[in-house]
Amino acid sequence: MPLENATNIGEILYQERARKNISQEQIFEGVYSQSRTSKLENGSCIPDKLLTDVSLQRLGRCSDTLEAIMSLKEYTMFDIRETLKRHFYSEDYPRDKALLQEYRQWEIADKPIHAQFFGIYHALNEYRVHKDIIKCRNELETALEITFPQWRTLDFAQYSLCGQELHLMILIAFFILEDKDIKEDETLAYIPKDQHNAVRMLNQTADYLEQYYCEEEKAKYFPQCMWLLAAYWKQQSKWDKVEEYAVRGLECAAKSGALPLLAKLLELVIESRDFLLGQWEERHAVCCELNSLKEVLTCYGSWVLSLNNLALLQFLCHEDDVSLDFEILRDIRKNCGVPQDKIKSCTQTTISRIECAKQRPFPANFIAITKELGVDKHYYGSRVMSNNYDLYELAHQRNQASFNQEWKKEAELLNQLEASLDMTIPINKQYIETCRLEEKKHRGEIEPEEGIRQLEEILRYTMSDYREGKLRVPSRHEFVIFDNIIGFMHKKKDFDKGLKLYEHLLQVFQKSKVKEEYHTNSMLILYKNYGEMLEDAGQLELAEEMDIRGIHLAIQCGQGDIIGKILANLACVYQKMDSPEKQLLSKEHLRNAYWLCCLVKQFKPAQVIKKYYKSVFNGEINDVGYRFHSQTILYSPLSDQNRKSEHPADLEESQKP
Repeated sequence: MPLENATNIGEILYQERARKNISQEQIFEGVYSQSRTSKLENGSCIPDKLLTDVSLQRLGRCSDTLEAIMSLKEYTMFDIRETLKRHFYSEDYPRDKALLQEYRQWEIADKPIHAQFFGIYHALNEYRVHKDIIKCRNELETALEITFPQWRTLDFAQYSLCGQELHLMILIAFFILEDKDIKEDETLAYIPKDQHNAVRMLNQTADYLEQYYCEEEKAKYFPQCMWLLAAYWKQQSKWDKVEEYAVRGLECAAKSGALPLLAKLLELVIESRDFLLGQWEERHAVCCELNSLKEVLTCYGSWVLSLNNLALLQFLCHEDDVSLDFEILRDIRKNCGVPQDKIKSCTQTTISRIECAKQRPFPANFIAITKELGVDKHYYGSRVMSNNYDLYELAHQRNQASFNQEWKKEAELLNQLEASLDMTIPINKQYIETCRLEEKKHRGEIEPEEGIRQLEEILRYTMSDYREGKLRVPSRHEFVIFDNIIGFMHKKKDFDKGLKLYEHLLQVFQKSKVKEEYHTNSMLILYKNYGEMLEDAGQLELAEEMDIRGIHLAIQCGQGDIIGKILANLACVYQKMDSPEKQLLSKEHLRNAYWLCCLVKQFKPAQVIKKYYKSVFNGEINDVGYRFHSQTILYSPLSDQNRKSEHPADLEESQKP
């Protein structure tokens, strides 16, 4: 029997399959049994996050769009997986071995997709110690065969594949290309046969990603393919191919803000242009972007620059959003002021054990309790709710357009969304009304007091338990509403109230058992905007701390699209500090912020930063000399009259970086 409001993920998967005319067998082959598949699609069972991600990816959809509510048990498995992936660079063999042993103890670990994950990281962890390429490659191939036994045909188009399977093929190709003992085959123009197959595998993986995956999901794996192909053709001195693949990889990574491999791809672009000659102006810009990226990483994430090639292939960009069921129930009940013994949906003993994470709530219990407390919660949610997944991604695109200050595009996307969504659903009404109010704020058509009042009403569509001073971990969009409320407080210079609310939100996230890296979107916005408000309030040391924490988190999660903006904030903080060292840092950070914004195609913020730099330092960012590969590109600074500095925070809303 379907669980009312438990999740609409099954219906989404069914609708996506129907629209694309894909069978159940294609989506769940090698992953899920036929009987379980039917239960999943009719809503009578709830898949764990890994299976949900796999199902969406096999349909070409972005799994990061959804926010997941988990039990502590599922979160523990999720955290083990993410630790093995995100912290692979630390090369901590004993820790990873212990994590893998713990993972294998869970009863779900023998399911195909979990067994495949275990096989990948067991093989990689053992390789780091024993350096046995052949054994590692064989184990990776065995892991791939668990869900995709036909992979050797290299005919991907007829199959539905998830990111884990595509990543496995990239890893197998990597180890083939790394194997220096492979003998040459004269029939293939002196290219070893295995290497020829590896190149073909990478090309077909890239083609598959371009044809079937959305941009956000494609950005996790496509740059890896392009980097390995560009590096391979560099060994063959085929510089036109190096240029082609490196540029394609760079465009994909930069467009999405995905940080991994950016420095490697920039280096390959520069090397190829050195050999191909010409394009000197473009080469200068690429050199500037590379040097700024390296300066920032040296200062705030030097570990990234020391990653070996295998570690780079594990460094994916992340936008996960996870909450824990027992924390949600506990915090809603407390915010509503309802004692445990007044809950009608279950006994006091049961609710007590659930809130202490000693007992997992059955999905029906979870739904019944939250409903009784006046809050609708779903195991998988997003900014909007629909069975048409196009609208989830449309909301994501609208948010990206707003983030990049592409106001015309943002308005068009919002109009499409409002026309397509069911506006009787509270979360849809909440999202659209928030966006409309943001438009009024951007145009200066609403006063702060009225904006705050309306936003608090909008917030209570999904957070009816909200009281001043009583918070719980918000969803992505609920956090956006809080951030807009504080934005209005900032506008009317009510720093005490705004900073207190930011501090409270930060405490709520930190008190949760969920790590902040699993709330990437909200935490990055929090650090950026909290730091900016602290600066305006004159609390410079704390503003510096928040900005630096934001940069560290962005690097850790591979989110390059916000680093330039936080750097610009930090430069303004240093500009106000009475120290020659900080003044120099301000200049360097502004220059690097400009080039990083250019790198990720954020040209409007880049121009604001450039204008501010010129007003403060009486020079052009473009005129800074850079040294690269023992070559120096020097420009003479243009003279300019001294002018009043224009702080980014004082600019029009549409001009802010």
